[in-house]
Amino acid sequence: MSVAALPRQVNPLLLANRGQSLRGSLPVKNFPRLAEAVVDLRGPIVAELEFVLTRPGRCRIQGRVQAPVALTCQRCLQSMDWDLVSDFAWTPVTDVFSRDAAGGETAEAEPVELEDGQLDVIVALEDELLLALPAAPLHEDTNCAAGLKKEFTAAELQAGQKRSDNPFAVLQALKGQDKGKN
Repeated sequence: MSVAALPRQVNPLLLANRGQSLRGSLPVKNFPRLAEAVVDLRGPIVAELEFVLTRPGRCRIQGRVQAPVALTCQRCLQSMDWDLVSDFAWTPVTDVFSRDAAGGETAEAEPVELEDGQLDVIVALEDELLLALPAAPLHEDTNCAAGLKKEFTAAELQAGQKRSDNPFAVLQALKGQDKGKN
């Protein structure tokens, strides 16, 4: 299935008045901050945006954004594929005053800043993807190279159990000398 390209900027209020939705893709070259945060961007970023009129002059944008990326597993430090997905709900605001006027609307949805009535779709979606990145990505236990346990021989186990140089041996010797003085 082919997916149309999304526009870089949209007028959310106009689209909400029309009851429109957008579905499309954006090239990875438009997401430099995300590219810097991951090992590799594996394909186009696909997004769905639905524009809903909440009351006259106010709207809400809800949707989903997906990006196939490669991240570094923090257990084995190998590259791993990850489907980065974020569901979002935004309330467009033009400034601090409109954010305050939106009141309860911003409690249900994150405020997203408009410039001259236009939403920069790429910046907003890139912010969502950056917030969706896992703090410490890990392979499934069965797929992780660090999860493979090494079988030790009996000789290796015995060598590990023997400790010839005890760091407290000097203290033990001094303690013995101290008892002899009393």
